[in-house]
Amino acid sequence: MLGVILVLCALLSQLSLSTYAGRTKIYLSASTSRSKRPRSTASVGAPPLALTAQSPWVQPGQSFDMTLATHVRTPPSKLTLEVTVFSGLPNRSSFEDALSGNFTTRPVTYLGPLPLQSLPPGSTGGVNLDLGVDAGGTVSTGRFPYVADLGCQPTNCDGVYPLHITLDGPSGKLSSLTTFLVFQNPAQGGNPLRVAVVLPAWTPLSQPVQAGSLSPADAHDLSVLASSLQAHSLVPSTLELYGQTALALSESTLPASREALADLAQLAQQPADHELADPTYSPVDPAQLTAVPGALQLQLATGTRLITAALNLHAPSLVSDWVSTTAIAAKGVDALYKAGFRGFVLPPSNFSSVPNQLTPTKIFRFAPGGTGLPVSIADPELTREFSYGNDPVLAANHLLADLAQIYLDAPDSPSTRAITATAPLGWTPNSAFLGTLLSGLQDSPVLTPVTLGTLISKTAASSDRSYLRAASGLTSGFGSISSQIESSATRFAGFSSAAGAHVASVNAIGYPLLASEGLDLTVASRRIDLDVFHRLLEDQLAGIGFTPDRTIIITARLARIPITVTSQLPYPIQVHLTLLSNKLSFPHGSTRLVRLDRRNNAIYFTVEARVSGDFPLTVLITSPKGHQTLVLGRFTVRSTAVSIVAVILSVGAASFLAGWWLLTVVRARRGQRARPSRAKPLTASGLAADPRYRIAQPDRTR
Repeated sequence: MLGVILVLCALLSQLSLSTYAGRTKIYLSASTSRSKRPRSTASVGAPPLALTAQSPWVQPGQSFDMTLATHVRTPPSKLTLEVTVFSGLPNRSSFEDALSGNFTTRPVTYLGPLPLQSLPPGSTGGVNLDLGVDAGGTVSTGRFPYVADLGCQPTNCDGVYPLHITLDGPSGKLSSLTTFLVFQNPAQGGNPLRVAVVLPAWTPLSQPVQAGSLSPADAHDLSVLASSLQAHSLVPSTLELYGQTALALSESTLPASREALADLAQLAQQPADHELADPTYSPVDPAQLTAVPGALQLQLATGTRLITAALNLHAPSLVSDWVSTTAIAAKGVDALYKAGFRGFVLPPSNFSSVPNQLTPTKIFRFAPGGTGLPVSIADPELTREFSYGNDPVLAANHLLADLAQIYLDAPDSPSTRAITATAPLGWTPNSAFLGTLLSGLQDSPVLTPVTLGTLISKTAASSDRSYLRAASGLTSGFGSISSQIESSATRFAGFSSAAGAHVASVNAIGYPLLASEGLDLTVASRRIDLDVFHRLLEDQLAGIGFTPDRTIIITARLARIPITVTSQLPYPIQVHLTLLSNKLSFPHGSTRLVRLDRRNNAIYFTVEARVSGDFPLTVLITSPKGHQTLVLGRFTVRSTAVSIVAVILSVGAASFLAGWWLLTVVRARRGQRARPSRAKPLTASGLAADPRYRIAQPDRTR
């Protein structure tokens, strides 16, 4: 029997552990989905044929150099390369076709098959394929075994030329790639194209952010981004650094985090060349925040404070421009305008229509904000080219070639043209990609890298007066969870007004709330962050209370009573203390603004008892701002005092009763005297005995 009981207990224990483990797994899976950083669409492993280096630009007399790496099992002695050069592309549409393998121009040069082993080895691995360039009869200086004839006229060679490279084995084609040879004669160039490169520095984290929240992989990515920008500090750039990321870096003890912070701090000291944009706590949609009063202001204030502290800035080097690769409803742009933002980078999907004369290289006007706000289009094709897959050098050269093609679409434009190249929010920094991109921008004869603030302020806006309108169907708010986020924000605003925004532990309570307002989160993820926020807030409120003795005795009609509030918080708070009772009046008021700065805080109120006996007293602790109830307490008042009115009424009633009783007695006695006494029945003997009824007897002596 005992053995059976033990077996049953073991089964029940195992069942409960399994249930608990299942619940824990569900919670952790929802939480961890936020902690994993969105990665680019890179496949695992190196491609069979990869580009590891390339000349981003070719000018007259220069050669076109490439370094190629192969990752196949076939021995190099059995591998060959084929190179096809196509004529210059007429427009950007042809460029997009070439990226997908659809070449719309004619082939002008074919080289191959080239034995792989006949090519010289590269300095960092792979093989070098150096091509001389024949541009309208002008050939690269030096001796090259292979020459690419561009098939152009001497005065018309500027262009973007596709190169299709195929890796072949004994059984046929193994792999291929497409890159571009960009030829530019500076003597024939017009105004360079201004390019603002916008790079996000962000990683979503589980809440609350604390030491150890930042994973080694995320710390490495942020370090790669910061060190790449630092290594090319002469190339202007704009960085979207969010407060959440700055906090995680400052809390982290990883060496990569310290390196990233040091590099970012140095970059921030050069605001003319390196700007910090979108200083919110986390990436947000401002249109969604309009459903929560004060939410945008709190996001901006918190993000600015954390970034300034993490980078040790005396004044934040933040631009008044907003970058978004997702569409924003008009009310969101209005909210940003009221918050001080004066320039915007928005995607084409943000607008109902774009006039034909406005291209991505124009700064145009957006209707919200009164007179129209300057807007640069976040070109979606450039954004997609940041997803470099497993060949980052090739992707960076695609991006540079695309920018060159945009310039060549109107090289003789009399006005300055500008465009933004915005990395997507989930982009993963790569040193090879960034090094290739930034070096190419620095050396380009047709592109001028600028910061976003310079691009917006120094590029003349289009004179088109038909301002763009927000596309229909753009909504705002958080949907079914809007009311929960709004009520949580109201509670936090009340508590922070009591504790003061300077208290670090109070600010930390709000971080999960701010994270719940993040861009493109599921309702489940938002609920997880809100649950964490409420637990943190309740932990703080649990430190405020009242003494265990909740009975107050009043022995006089007018008395001063103490309300002792206990506080176990490590910081002082300022609150309103309010007393409520329909049996008491408060001659000097029932509400006090008090400071709780010690463990036991006695606050005295003058009260006047209306009745005697026991009755309830409610005590509210509310926030100075918004009068949010933080703590509620109930007391019992025991009044033994007798009021003068009651004494007068009692004495009057007793006097009345005594007088009434005395009067009744007197009247009764007077009535008794006035009435004859009741006679007894007379008998003959009685009459004879009573002298009053004696009858004279006749004189019998006569």
